[in-house]
Amino acid sequence: MLSGAGQVLCAASPKAGAWFLLAFALFSPEAALGAVLGLVVATVMARGLGWNELLLGQGLFGYNAAMLGLAWAAFFPPPSPGFLLVLPAAAVATWLHGRLLPPFARRELPVLGVPFVLVVWGVGLLCVALGVGQLAPIIPPAIAGPGAGWTTPALRAAAASFAVTSLPGAAAAAIGLWCVSRAALGVALAGLTLGLGTALLLGGVEGVLWIGGYAYTALPVAVGTAGVFFPLNARMLALAAVLSVVGVVGWVGLVWALAPIGLFPVTAVAHALVLGLLVAAKSRALSAALGIRARPLSEATLPEGLAEVEATGPLPEAEITELVRLIRRSSSIVVLSGAGMSTESGIPDYRSQTGFWYDANAEALTHSRFLESGFSRRLHWRLHRRFSRALGRAQPNAGHRLLVDLEREGKLLGVITQNVDGLHQAAGLPEARVVELHGSVTEAVCLRCEERLPSESVRPRGWWQPPVCPRCGGALKVDSVSFGEDLDPSRLALAAWWSRSADLMLILGTSLQVAPASNLPEMARERGMPLAIVNRTETRLDPWAALVVRGSAARVLEEVRRHLMSAPVPRVIRPMTRLDFLHLCRVVDSWWSDQVRYLLHPLYLEHFPQTCFVCEEAGDVAGFLVGFISQGRPEEGYVHLVGTAPASRGQGIGRALYEHFFEVVRSRGCVKVLAITVPHNEGSLAFHRQMGFRFREEGGAWSGTVPLVPDYAGPGVHCVIMERKL
Repeated sequence: MLSGAGQVLCAASPKAGAWFLLAFALFSPEAALGAVLGLVVATVMARGLGWNELLLGQGLFGYNAAMLGLAWAAFFPPPSPGFLLVLPAAAVATWLHGRLLPPFARRELPVLGVPFVLVVWGVGLLCVALGVGQLAPIIPPAIAGPGAGWTTPALRAAAASFAVTSLPGAAAAAIGLWCVSRAALGVALAGLTLGLGTALLLGGVEGVLWIGGYAYTALPVAVGTAGVFFPLNARMLALAAVLSVVGVVGWVGLVWALAPIGLFPVTAVAHALVLGLLVAAKSRALSAALGIRARPLSEATLPEGLAEVEATGPLPEAEITELVRLIRRSSSIVVLSGAGMSTESGIPDYRSQTGFWYDANAEALTHSRFLESGFSRRLHWRLHRRFSRALGRAQPNAGHRLLVDLEREGKLLGVITQNVDGLHQAAGLPEARVVELHGSVTEAVCLRCEERLPSESVRPRGWWQPPVCPRCGGALKVDSVSFGEDLDPSRLALAAWWSRSADLMLILGTSLQVAPASNLPEMARERGMPLAIVNRTETRLDPWAALVVRGSAARVLEEVRRHLMSAPVPRVIRPMTRLDFLHLCRVVDSWWSDQVRYLLHPLYLEHFPQTCFVCEEAGDVAGFLVGFISQGRPEEGYVHLVGTAPASRGQGIGRALYEHFFEVVRSRGCVKVLAITVPHNEGSLAFHRQMGFRFREEGGAWSGTVPLVPDYAGPGVHCVIMERKL
């Protein structure tokens, strides 16, 4: 319950909530009593209806009820009988909050105080309609300029008295915010100062009394803009400052607009500005123009409550380039996709978009509870209908379309998905290329006779009666896997086979927390298959992955698709990356037709990255060179190992790699380059002669036309040392 009070300033903390309640009491004991009554109603109602415990613990259901209680004492001061109407009014606000959560959450928008504003305005209009009069007397603010009122003793005294009596409550509120976020306290004080300054500029000394403008508008706008719904950075601080000023001006205008119908703005302007900015951030054009990107709703919290996630910033171009290379050089890709693959399409994620499932807890949705409880079955079908409405508006995103492209190119072995939305098939993937591990919501199944029918054709028997099978009357269940329900063994077997058979596994939009899907990458890794993980948050397999791209799966894959659709550079020599190294480890023996993998040691890449290169041709590795500069004789460069793909031989790739190496080591002060080969490697000897190398004769024993260094690489392993001056 205390967290609900804390949510007044986005602080989901009982400690902050206790301080805020103290602040309310210091401002007005009646307002504090109203807030407590509202919080009690919201808590009892949410628990009684079985609403989500996570949201309840965060105080989300208590926020609007607390705000309503705060305002109610001003409309119906105790001990008037109307004060007790705060109880049903808080219940209405809580119910409305719950009803608004799914559509807002699906759009990644917070409900904020919209229910509070709607209830207050509704009650106000009802009072006027019934002839009771206005909820409270409304005196529109006088816009008289910064010098107004300072010479009027009564107005100056009223402003001074208000300022002095407000200080203890303001101090308590500041302590509460300081307990959870010093950064947020700084932003709040900045917004409050700017708001008060704007009020003084517009109304003179009367501006001190415009608490609705600077305390209930400018302050929450600043906190919401810089640090809660958006990252805390210089750009957002500047935008928060502008919106704080705009908020006060908008509040003044709305007071004048609503006064004739007996209404007051309360927090409407603040919520309109924050929601408007969040909507703008969802528009690519507007977000690019403003340079802003909103946090995911699940991460909306005070600045210290969450480390910045890279997904809210620019996409990592280097990692995306590496992912493109991985895909281009792979011929049999298996994909493991999770909820993060579909959230950009408007499909709610149970873990992060809890608001969509506000009236459900995981324990009420287990398979055993479904079998035992009529309440659980009713809840199951109510959530399915809500999910179906979201699914009806969803469209496959660029990530889904990229996988279709890969399938048409013959690169995709299959997609293993934890999603039940069918968007992979809707994008164009054949059913045979998709394993839906957790089933699908498109069908319903009878638990008695196993009859299957389209879930869209299932109709409830009434508000309190879950649907039954038309054939036998048994319980119908959507054919998606519930908590605690076994997976289809045939689906799991095919998923395991794919995971062991591909040459690359893409892990897209899943945190790898749900078994057995989370075990499939382990199968792939045990067979030496590279893992590429694209996810907004860390996963337990990140340290073992060949590549990790931190970001939204849809956004990242959209950029990957753009790169893949553009023509690759015909030929480029560039530094070797770890992904190149892992790829070469798999192919180098076949390139050489010999066991040379042991020569390709990661120490060279780790300690001499400036002199290890690959030649990339049409997006694939066509050749490589591993070299180094001597640590004991820094004027000497060494070529340790070089190789060219069989299909790319005879095209000058080896020569190009050597010339690039010469240029690099020459720029670092080398005057000669050495290379070593074995005497029976006629091709290597001829190539080095053509490149201007000469055999080192001193200490050598001639064997035919070449001087050998006996036992150079161990007993019986004679070598030829070659050098070239730069």
